[in-house]
Amino acid sequence: MTSRHAAKNAVMGIAKEYGFIQPSSLDEIERFNPKLRREIEESMLAKDKKIGHSIETLAKNIYSSNARFVFELLQNADDNRFTRATARNDLPFISFKVYPDRIVLECNEDGFTKENLSAICSVGESTKAASHGYIGAKGIGFKSVFIAAWKVDIQSGNYSFYFKHEKGDPGLGMVLPVWQDSDEVLPDPLTRITLHLHQNGETEDIEHLHRTIFKQLDDLEQTCLLFLRNLKEIQVSFYDGDDNLQSSKKFYLENNFQSDVFLKTESIDEDGNREIVLSREKAIMSLVTWQLAFLKATIPLLEQQSVFAFLPVRETNLKFLIQSDFDTTASRQDISSSSRRNIELKKHTALAFVQAITGLLHDPDLGYTWPMYLPSADDASGTFWADLHSKIASNLGEQSVVKTRHGYLRKIKDVCILAVEFMDGDGNPLLDDSDIDPFLSSHYTYASRNTLRPYGLQAMHYNLVRLMLNKDLESSASRIQSMFTSEDDHSRIAKLLSKVAKINKSWLEPLPLLPLRNGPWVPANSGSVFFPTVNGISVPPGLDLRVLDATAAANECRRSLFVQLGVTDPSVPQVRDSVLSCSATLYPSIYESRAHLRFLYLTHQFSQKKDELRHIFIYSHSDIPLRPYHADCYFPSDHPYGPEALLRATDDLPGFRVCFIHPTYLEEAPAAPHADHPSWNRWLHDNLGLRDKLRLVARDGRRLSLAWDYVASFQPEKLLGLLQHLWSSEGETISKNDALKQLVRETDAKRLCVTELPEQCQLDQTYLPLPNLLEQSSRFLNPNESLPFLDLGGPLSVEQLGSKWIFLHTALGVKKDEDVDFLLDILRWLKRGNPLASSVEDYERIFRLYGAINAKYLGAESQLVMGNCVKNFFENEYIYIPKLDEDDDDDDDDVAFWCSPEDCLWEAPLNMITKFPLQRLYEQCIPRDQLFQLSTFFKQTLGITAAFWSDVTAELAARRDDGWQEFTPIFDLYMYLDDTTDLKYVDDIRHAFDIEPLIFVTRDGQSGWYRATDCLWSSTTEIRGMVTLNDHYEDLKDFFIDTLGVKTLTLQMVYDDLLETSANATINDTKSKIWSLNALLEAEDYVNLDPKPLLRRPIFPVVYPDGTKALRSGDIQFAITDREHLASRFRGKIKILDFTQEEVRQLKTFFEWTGLSYRYFSVAVKELTSLSGETTRLHPLPNRDLKRKAHSILRIAGTFNSPRYQADPLALYELLQAASIETTDGIVSILRISQDGKVADVEELVGKLHISEEASRLSIYVPRDRKAQELCFCDLLPKQLVDWLMRDPTTQILDKVENDAINVMSMILNIHPSATDLVLERQGIVEVDIPNEDPDIDPEIPLDSPQSPGTTTTEDVPYSGDVVTPFSSRHSLSQRNTPEQVTTHSHNLSHSRPTPMYSPNIDSSEDSMPYRRLLDHVLVAARRAMFPSRGAFNMSQLNEALPAEEGRRQFDGFDGIGVTDAFRSHSQIERDRKIGAAGELYVFELLARLNPALTDWSERNWQSTIRRYVTVHPDYADMEPWYGRETADLTYDDRAGEFTALLIDRGYLDAEEWADKRPKYFIEVKATTGPLSHPFFMSKYQYKRMRVIHNRNDYSEVYLIFRVFDIRGDNLGMSVYFDPEQLRLDGGLLFTGETWAVVPRGTDVNVASAEE
Repeated sequence: MTSRHAAKNAVMGIAKEYGFIQPSSLDEIERFNPKLRREIEESMLAKDKKIGHSIETLAKNIYSSNARFVFELLQNADDNRFTRATARNDLPFISFKVYPDRIVLECNEDGFTKENLSAICSVGESTKAASHGYIGAKGIGFKSVFIAAWKVDIQSGNYSFYFKHEKGDPGLGMVLPVWQDSDEVLPDPLTRITLHLHQNGETEDIEHLHRTIFKQLDDLEQTCLLFLRNLKEIQVSFYDGDDNLQSSKKFYLENNFQSDVFLKTESIDEDGNREIVLSREKAIMSLVTWQLAFLKATIPLLEQQSVFAFLPVRETNLKFLIQSDFDTTASRQDISSSSRRNIELKKHTALAFVQAITGLLHDPDLGYTWPMYLPSADDASGTFWADLHSKIASNLGEQSVVKTRHGYLRKIKDVCILAVEFMDGDGNPLLDDSDIDPFLSSHYTYASRNTLRPYGLQAMHYNLVRLMLNKDLESSASRIQSMFTSEDDHSRIAKLLSKVAKINKSWLEPLPLLPLRNGPWVPANSGSVFFPTVNGISVPPGLDLRVLDATAAANECRRSLFVQLGVTDPSVPQVRDSVLSCSATLYPSIYESRAHLRFLYLTHQFSQKKDELRHIFIYSHSDIPLRPYHADCYFPSDHPYGPEALLRATDDLPGFRVCFIHPTYLEEAPAAPHADHPSWNRWLHDNLGLRDKLRLVARDGRRLSLAWDYVASFQPEKLLGLLQHLWSSEGETISKNDALKQLVRETDAKRLCVTELPEQCQLDQTYLPLPNLLEQSSRFLNPNESLPFLDLGGPLSVEQLGSKWIFLHTALGVKKDEDVDFLLDILRWLKRGNPLASSVEDYERIFRLYGAINAKYLGAESQLVMGNCVKNFFENEYIYIPKLDEDDDDDDDDVAFWCSPEDCLWEAPLNMITKFPLQRLYEQCIPRDQLFQLSTFFKQTLGITAAFWSDVTAELAARRDDGWQEFTPIFDLYMYLDDTTDLKYVDDIRHAFDIEPLIFVTRDGQSGWYRATDCLWSSTTEIRGMVTLNDHYEDLKDFFIDTLGVKTLTLQMVYDDLLETSANATINDTKSKIWSLNALLEAEDYVNLDPKPLLRRPIFPVVYPDGTKALRSGDIQFAITDREHLASRFRGKIKILDFTQEEVRQLKTFFEWTGLSYRYFSVAVKELTSLSGETTRLHPLPNRDLKRKAHSILRIAGTFNSPRYQADPLALYELLQAASIETTDGIVSILRISQDGKVADVEELVGKLHISEEASRLSIYVPRDRKAQELCFCDLLPKQLVDWLMRDPTTQILDKVENDAINVMSMILNIHPSATDLVLERQGIVEVDIPNEDPDIDPEIPLDSPQSPGTTTTEDVPYSGDVVTPFSSRHSLSQRNTPEQVTTHSHNLSHSRPTPMYSPNIDSSEDSMPYRRLLDHVLVAARRAMFPSRGAFNMSQLNEALPAEEGRRQFDGFDGIGVTDAFRSHSQIERDRKIGAAGELYVFELLARLNPALTDWSERNWQSTIRRYVTVHPDYADMEPWYGRETADLTYDDRAGEFTALLIDRGYLDAEEWADKRPKYFIEVKATTGPLSHPFFMSKYQYKRMRVIHNRNDYSEVYLIFRVFDIRGDNLGMSVYFDPEQLRLDGGLLFTGETWAVVPRGTDVNVASAEE
C-alpha cells in the first residue's frame, strides 16, 4: 500500500503539472503584494483557457450526453481488481448511499495506485482492458460523474483528494486533483467516492437532474450482475435529509458451477420491513465473447427481454436475453444496426441459441419447455433481429433436440405426433417400440408442440401402424399377446386391426393374432380354430382341438375380428370322442377332468356303450388320479359310521387314508338337463363305481379291512356301532369264515366297554350288559371300577339286546352267564382297577367276594376241579393285604398289597416284611366269625401255613439287608422266636445266629447287625468290636444267653486289647480303643490298672508340623489341645496330639489316669509381654478401678500366701493403691512353648495385657480397642494379676497358682466395689491386719446410669462404660511416652478359665426364680400389647408426674433395698444383659403375635447373643443360643410387605413413598427398668450401622430402635424410633460425648448414646 506521504506527493505532483498553486501560497503572496497575486491568477486563467481546449470539449460532451452515468460507474467499478477481498472470501461489491445532496459510493476494490490516479486525471487515457464492450460512452468514462456532481471526494487507502468543476468552468477541475487531509481511516480494502450533487442553476433543472439520477439508481435490477465480470454485489440505499434510511435494496449472486446463477434480492422499505427474493438464472457462455441467457428458468418467463452489452441496452420482442460485446450508440441506448461486427454477431446468435438449447435438453425443468423460447417469424419483424428466426430454424433442423417418449433425442423431422386412434385409455401408444420410438414425448405441452410444427414436426400414418404391429408381435413383451393387457386396450387394438383388415386382410393372416385357451397364439392361415362352446356347453380343456380363448371370444370387438380371420364352432360328437380318448389314456388336470365329466354328463344322451366310462381316470381328494372301478373311492358323507366321520384326521386322531372323490367334482354340481336325466351323484355312482359305505372285509376276502383296524385302534367307541351297521351286509361272509370270525373275536375291547378298562381285553372276554350281571357286579365293584360290559349305546332291555346284539354272543363269543368264572372275573378286574392295593376303598367287599367264591366252590359238583382252578387263579396275586393302621397316613411303609399264597403265613408276627401274617392282619379288620370262615378257605383251599423258625431268621436277614432299623418289630421277632421255639431246633437256631449277623443293636445313634459272637451281655460301656445287649433286650436275657449263647465282658479284656496295639495299627482303630478304655475307666474302678505299660505302647495319634500323622508312645513329646485358640497358633510348628478340644474334654479321665494333663496347651504355653510406644491413662469406672479394690486384692494375696504379701504386705497395699491402668497400642505378646529342647514362639494378636512394676509403681497396660479391653478385664487380668502376686518380688520365681485364687480375683475385678466384702466373705478369703484405706464408695449400686447400659445386646458394647480420654481431648489429662526399653516378664497360662458369674444353664432354681417371674411379667404384657402408633399417649409422662417417693419406688433397680421380688446376678454386666434379654423377649413376642402375622417370623429372626438368658423360662427352654454374626437384636426381611404395611398404618412411614418397598429391618432393642425418658447407650458399631443405613437411598434397609421401658412396673411399654439418625439430625434424639448420654427434648422423643 502506498504511504500517505507518497500519496500526497503523487497528487501534488499531478497538480503541479497542470500549474496548480496552492491557495496558501497565493495568500502568502497577497500579504506582500496583492497586485502580484492578481497578475498570477490572471496569467493562470489565460493558461487554463489556452491548454484546456480538449478538456472543454470533454466538458461539453459530458453535459450534452444522454449517457447513464450510473452504468459508467458500474463499468468502472467492475474494471477494478478485488484480489484482497476474494482472498478474504468477501464478495466484490459496490454500494450507493443516496442523500438529497450527495451520493456516497463505496467499493472493496484493492485501492488506488499512482497509475490509477494518473489515468483519471488525464483525458483519453484509461486503465480498462482494451476490448470491445468496455469503452462505455466514448471519451467520457469516469468524468461522467460531473453530469451529477460539482465536486467529487475520493478516499482510498492513504489517498485523499477531490476534483471540483462547476458547469461553465473551463474544465481543468475535472482532471486537477486537490489534496485534502482526512482524519477518518477507512477499512482495508475500501474506496469511497462522495459525489456532491449540483445545486446551482435553475431550480426546475436541478430537480429534474436529481430525479433522473435517483431514478437510474432506483431502476437498477439484479440482472445487472449477470454480465459483470468481477462485481458480485450491488447495494443501493436512500436516506432523507436527516440521514434516516428510507429504503434499501441489495443484489448478490452465487454460482453453483453448473451454469446456474442464484440472484438474491434484499430490500428494506421505509418502515424497515425486510424482504428477500431468490431466483435462479441460466447463463450460457459462448465460445465467442457474447452471452445468451434465459431468465427465471425454472418456469419460462415468456416476456420481452433485453439485449445486453454487458449492461442492459434495450428491450426486444424476443423471449431470451442476448449479451455480447456489441457496438452501441454513443448514448448506449441501442446497438448499431449498421455495424458489420453486429451483423456477424447475429449469425452467431442463432448458433449460440441452438448451442444453448443443446445445453438445456437434459435439464429437468427446461428440457421440455425450451420450445416456448423459439422466436416466431413475427417476433422481431422490422427490427435488426427480423431474420433471426430463419437462421435458428436452419441450424436447429440439423440437431437432435427433441425427446421421444422413451427419452431419446431425435431431429424434429424424425418424430411425429401420436394419433388418437393409436392411443390407449391413458393416452399412451397402443403399440410401442423403444427402438423405433417415433413419437414425440408426452412431456411437451400442447403449446410446445404447436411451436415445433413450423420447425418440422409431423403427424403419424398407416405404414407406421403396420410397422409397429410387426414389431410388437416379434417382441417377447408383446402388448397384443400379453395377458395383462386390459379389455379396453384389446378392443381398441381390434378396432384398429379391423380397419387394417378392411384395407388389406392379407397383411394380417400370417400374423399370430388368434389366442388359444391353452396359451399359444396362432396365425389365421395355420389350420382350424374353434370357438369355446357348443350348444351352449363349454368345450372342456385338455382336448386335441384348437379352441379359442374364452375371454378373447367374449369380447365383441375381438370376436368380430376373429370371424374376419376364419374361426368356427365345433360339433358335440366331435368333442365327446375327444374327451373319451383323452380321459382314458392321459392324466388330465383336476379341472380338465371335472370339465370332461361334466361335458359327458350333460351330453349323456349321446353315449353309445354302457361301460364306456369304466377306464376313465378321476382325482381323489388328495389329487391322486385313480380309476374308481379298480380302487375304492368314496363319496363324502355325514353318516356317523361313514368313512368321513370315522376315518378323517383331527387334532387328536391321525386319520386313515382312504380316497374320497375330489371336492372339486362336487362343487356347483351340474343340474340335470331334463327330468329323466340321472342326478350328478347317481350318474357318478352308476357309471364310475364310486362307493358310499366302508368295507368290513378286505377286497381279497382273507382279512378284515384296514378301515376296521383303524377304527378299532383310534375310535373304538364307534367300533361296535360300525360292526352292527355293516353286519347286515357282510355278517354272513364273516360267519362262514372261521379265520375272519376269530379275528373279530380277538379285537381289543379295552375301550369298547361302558367304562374304559385299565388293561387289555379281547371282545370274547367281555359281557353283554344284562341286568342280572350288572346288579351282581355292583355288589363288589365301586363305580370307578369296572367289569368289561360292552357299551352298546345306553341301557337296553333284554328284548333289545336279543334282537339287535345277540349276534355278539352267538357268533363272536361275548359272555352272558353268571358262574364262578364271573366272580373270578370280578376279582380280576377289581385288582386291575386297583393295581396299587392301597387305592382300594371299602376293602370288606373283597372278603365278601372271597366268601362268594368259597360258596361257589363248596357248592360245586366237582370241588377238585374247581379248587385247582381257584388255586391257580390266586397264584397270580389275588390275596388282599389291608393297611395296618388306617389312621396313620404319614407312614409310607404301612400300605396295602396284592400277593400270592406263597407270600403269606397264617400265624406269624405282625410286622413281618418277607411274609404277610394273614391272621394278625385280618383280625384287625374282619369280625371273628367271618375270619373263622375265611381261615378254612386260606388254610385248606389255598394251603397257607403258620410261621416256622426259619421264616423268622429269613425275616431278620431281610430287615438287615434292606436297612430296616425299627426296633419294635425286630424285638417282636425275637419274642415270637422265644415263645415258639422247640428245643429240638435250638442248635439250628444258634448256628444261624453265629454264622449270620441277625442281632440288631443301636449304639451312639448308629444301628447295626451283629453275630451272637460279636455281642456281650451285662456291660455298662462300649467296647471296641463288641456290642452290649442288656440295655436293649433286658426282657430277653434268657433267650440271648441260653438260646443264642451271648457272652459277658470285663474291663481287663479291653485293657489287654489296647495293650496289644502295634505300630501298624490304624489311627482310627487305636482312637476307638482309647475311647473304649476311657468309657470303662469312667464306669469302673481302675485302682489296680497300671497306665505305664500303655504309655510305652504306640497308642497316641500325633500330628507332626508337616501335617503327617503317626502313632507314637508317651515317650514322645507332644502337646494336648485343651485350648483351641492356643493350638491354632502353634499348628505347623510343634507336635500335637490328634484330638480336638471337645474330644480332649471328653477324654479327661483317660489323660488324668495316664498322667498326661501337664501337656495341655493351657499348662505348657508361656506368655511373654513387652511394651513400647505411647500410652494414655484410662479413667475406669468403679467396677474397674483397682485403687478401690486394692484392699480386697491384698486379702486375696494374704489368703493364698503370695510371696509379695509375705515379703512386705504394707508395701504391697501401697503399690496396689497407686496402681494405674493405661491404654496403648504398643503391647507385644509372645506365646512360647518348649518341645524337644526347642522353643516355638508366636505373637498373640488379640487380648494383650502387660503388667509393669517400676519405681514402686504398678502399671497395667491394656489395648485401646474396647473389645480387647473387655477380654483383658474379664479373662487376662485376673490370671495375670494373680500370676504377678504369686511371683517372688526379688527372684521373680513363680509360686504355685491355685485356680480358686483366679476365680476369686475374677469376681472381685468385675463387680461393684461396694459388694467386694460380701464376695470375699462367701469365698472364704481371710481378713488382714492392715486397715482398709480404699477411696470411699457409694454403697448403692445404680441400676440405669450413664456408666451402666440399660441394655447390652452385642459383645462390642462397653459394659462398664469406661471412658478413654485421649491426649488431644479438651480435658487436661497427661500423656506419657514410654521409652523404647521395655519391661518384660512371663506368666503361665495353665490356670483354668474362671468360672462365669452366671450361666443360664447352671442357675439353681432358687436363683433363677426372680428372673423367671420377671419374664412371666414381660410375656403377659407382650401378649396383651398392641403395636404402638406414632404419637400415641406416653405413660412415662404420667409416671414422671407421680409423687417423688412413689415415682422412685416403681423404678428401683433389681438390687434395690427393700425390693423383695428382685433377682440377684453375680455382676452388674450380667444383670444388664438379663434386662436387655427381657426387653428383646417383649419385642419378639409382640411381633410374633401381630395380626396379620409376619411371614416366616421365627426364632431365626432373634439374632442376639444374650437371648440365651430367657431359656430359664419354660416357654423358651428349648431355644438354642445364637452363635451367628450379630448385626442387630432382631432382623426381618420383609419380602411380603406385612411389616412395612403395619408401619404405614401406625403412621411411621408415608404410604405413597413406602407402599411398594420391601426393605430389610434391623431392630435394636433398648430396655430399662426406668421411665421412657431415661438415657440409653449405643456401641460404635450400632452407631455406624445406624448412619450407614440412613445414608442409603435405595430403601433396601431400615434401622429401628425399640425402647422398652418400665420393664418391672405396671406401665411396661415400648416406643418406636424410626430412622434414629434422622431423629438425631432433627434434634429428636440427642447424642452426646464419647459415652453418649442424652435427655429427651419432647414427649415422643428419646435420647441415645453411642461411641464414635
